[in-house]
Amino acid sequence: MCTFSALASPSGIAYDPIGSRLFVSDVSNNRVIQYTLPNPAAGIVAAGPNIAANPLVGPIGIYFDAASNSLVIANSGANNIIQWFLTTNTFAVVAGSPAGVASPVFPNTQLNRLFNPFGVALDSNGNIIVADSGNHRIMLFSPGLPTDGTKNGRVIAGTEDGGRAANQLSTPFAVDIDAQ
Repeated sequence: MCTFSALASPSGIAYDPIGSRLFVSDVSNNRVIQYTLPNPAAGIVAAGPNIAANPLVGPIGIYFDAASNSLVIANSGANNIIQWFLTTNTFAVVAGSPAGVASPVFPNTQLNRLFNPFGVALDSNGNIIVADSGNHRIMLFSPGLPTDGTKNGRVIAGTEDGGRAANQLSTPFAVDIDAQ
């Protein structure tokens, strides 16, 4: 168990309304904490160092996917998106660097790479929408295979340059999807 005081740089939150679970990304501790309401003082590690090969490095944005009982995590320090399956305590890299390493060039604007992803959301079709902060763009990745880092995303907003023009973004931090 942990307490709120054990968090180091909490950043993203996600909520499971059916299970009354609140998930908080604990950036500096490389984990996601789960608090079951109405007792938020007691938390458990939902994703992160409770497995031998922890893939989380600076997890920032998180999204709870009820359909798969999983968390989709913007793993900023590893330049990828992790889907963490809560029932089995397993994970898959669903976008970005499969090895969870920094991009070899800056910025890395290839369509299968991310640079400091911050925000993440899923639409009703299971597409993963990512605020690719370091590349100044919003990316969309379709669901499913491959999960080996070769899956190309599609730029849906922004350009690699960043800036103030109508077609540019400057380090986007969050994304959200409406019900339409």
